[in-house]
Amino acid sequence: TGTTVTAFNIKVLKPANVKGTRWIPQHEQAAKAIKQDWPCLLAHLDSVSIKGQSADAKAKATGFVKLLRSFEFVYYLHFFLEISQILARMSLKFQANDTSVENVTTCVATTLSGVRGLGTTPGSHEAVFLREVGDGTVYKGQELLGDRDSAVLNVSRNKQAVLDAIAAHLQRRLSSFENENIFKNMSIFNFKNWLLGLEELQVYGKEQLSSVVDNFEELLIRNDCDIDSVPLEWAELKIYVSGLVAAEPAVSYSDLWQKVIRQNEDRFKNIILVLMIILLIPIHTSKVQRGFSPMNRAKKDWRARLTTPHLNELMPFLFWVLRAMNLNQWKL
Repeated sequence: TGTTVTAFNIKVLKPANVKGTRWIPQHEQAAKAIKQDWPCLLAHLDSVSIKGQSADAKAKATGFVKLLRSFEFVYYLHFFLEISQILARMSLKFQANDTSVENVTTCVATTLSGVRGLGTTPGSHEAVFLREVGDGTVYKGQELLGDRDSAVLNVSRNKQAVLDAIAAHLQRRLSSFENENIFKNMSIFNFKNWLLGLEELQVYGKEQLSSVVDNFEELLIRNDCDIDSVPLEWAELKIYVSGLVAAEPAVSYSDLWQKVIRQNEDRFKNIILVLMIILLIPIHTSKVQRGFSPMNRAKKDWRARLTTPHLNELMPFLFWVLRAMNLNQWKL
């Protein structure tokens, strides 16, 4: 309530709707809201457990108060924040429209390393919690319930099992990005790794490029690619792109390669075919899922008879409006 918030002088975060999608960032925001709002939530539910309008409301509030005051729950909350923070970063990377194979490959490796690292070294949220409670059970001025030593032991024992399960699921789902050589070889197009001298740059990526070309040889030949010219164009492309990056160090992966393709279609026509295959490899379907939002704005109840051809004509315009306004949502 407003009175509770004013008393604690806390900027309350509104919990996100965790039932809307399975995207992890929403769960992360919900956990952050519980952590930040914890004193207010506790005070409010304490009040409802005493002054609630019905016996059912009082009973529910009493149960929530007992849960929120539990040492084990608060410890798990901070541990969950560690996990969700790492996984949410990867989730957002997969949802980005300009995500590339190279970016995802690096992100998956970083995520697995981060998850495994939590098993040996407590994360920032967990460390802050343990430092605040010290050897006692007082957290944010409130006495937590339950035996401290038993709670720490339970969390520590279960934590490793949770981390192992997450790592196993990530490897099973995304192992190709970490283990397949073809994806590793595609990383040669990440110009951020080209901080080399001229001689080293000339030989950089030759073997990896040869492997990528061999993998897509049939497709390349079908599109009139001169395979023999690819290594020569690759050597020239690296010098050309290094100059572009030196002039614009902050340029993004997708923006730079799109610029190269637009302005040098004839100069690097064979290596560009290899590059386009890499850029067009589908990483996610989130952009397709986002299309339902503008579609629902166009096809409302009073336009339910809108034909499919007409809707197909409207959709590119709706996406153009969203991009031009640089907004995720807009109102008619």
